[in-house]
Amino acid sequence: MKRLLQLLVAGLGWVVLSLLRPLVHIRVAFIPAERVGHLAANTDLFLRRRQLGLIPGDRTYLFLVNRGAVANRQLLEMFKRRLAVVENPLLRMLLAQQVRFRTRYFEDLHMNSNEYAEFIHARSSLSFTPEEEARGQAGLRALGIGESDWYVCVYARDAAFLNTQFPGLDWTYHDYRNCDIDTFSPALQEITGRGGFVVRMGHVVEKPLAYKHARAIDYATHHRDEFMDVYLTAKCRFFLGSAAGIGEMAAALGAPRCGVNWTPVWTFPLGANSIYIPKKIRRRVDGSEVPYYEMIELTKNRETPMVLDGKAFAEAGYEYVSNSPAEIRDLVIEMIARMDGTHRPSETQRDAMARYCRLLPPDHWSYGECVPIGQAFLEKHRDLFFRGP
Repeated sequence: MKRLLQLLVAGLGWVVLSLLRPLVHIRVAFIPAERVGHLAANTDLFLRRRQLGLIPGDRTYLFLVNRGAVANRQLLEMFKRRLAVVENPLLRMLLAQQVRFRTRYFEDLHMNSNEYAEFIHARSSLSFTPEEEARGQAGLRALGIGESDWYVCVYARDAAFLNTQFPGLDWTYHDYRNCDIDTFSPALQEITGRGGFVVRMGHVVEKPLAYKHARAIDYATHHRDEFMDVYLTAKCRFFLGSAAGIGEMAAALGAPRCGVNWTPVWTFPLGANSIYIPKKIRRRVDGSEVPYYEMIELTKNRETPMVLDGKAFAEAGYEYVSNSPAEIRDLVIEMIARMDGTHRPSETQRDAMARYCRLLPPDHWSYGECVPIGQAFLEKHRDLFFRGP
């Protein structure tokens, strides 16, 4: 009976939208707001594509959100200033069935996480109101960060968030993306030693920040606030972290990303002015290192199970190895130099980076704009990237 009612409502909505089409071509999209990464990245991608003229300009887009499950309401409010989000219950019910049954009026906000061009060539459309700016500045002062201070947001993905927020579900296939916040300590020391603050981000985390310093703030453990999640991320000098949803929020807000422990193999952080280093790979049978170039052919198709599923990756005989503390520190040093304008690679280093950018063939799903890999990491592990000298 419920299914029949849904079909009837869908049909009614379809008729109404069809009658309106000569006057206004309406498309209905659903914002995946339950997880902050999808709320940020999928929605922001639509805005960037519209900014670049990749979205047809002769259509009117209406957006729906599950009202009871929003990962970050501040971020949603900022999107609502740029998008027509339907909140009228009757209209929402009518339009929701277009999404449920994916009719001709449904607009999919799906993304593949390889939209490098959109995130490099278009700017963030999100901004704070004067009242929000005042609130955010007050929040920074409460953390001890002054108006002339600079800080870096830091995030190490672990299993705590998914296990507590979505209990009863098996998230172990995502465990390959996790890393240990303690391995960031030398990098954090590098930042504080240069006068910066570090703000450890996260909603629910497995353990407190081990690195202690007057300018090291364990915000995730002691101060976490939904509004400040957004404000801190938007205003940081750069966002240091592994591949996770809050990092996608950094991309949506235009914050440069310094990606470490990056997975899956041959994926890269979205966003302009970003750099990264990937996790290394070894064979489970004998622990030997696997060259990254050997994984190119195995990961050409995004739908290949081992690309995104950690269990399938393990069943194929591989496992990821986290970056060392020294590797993370070296990337942070390079990131700071890039932001200061003092990064001066040699001709040999530039040639190696150009060669690295040519590794993926056009039929690889991650082929596109080249996100720079850490210079020290590329030099240290040159044999893992290139066949021969």
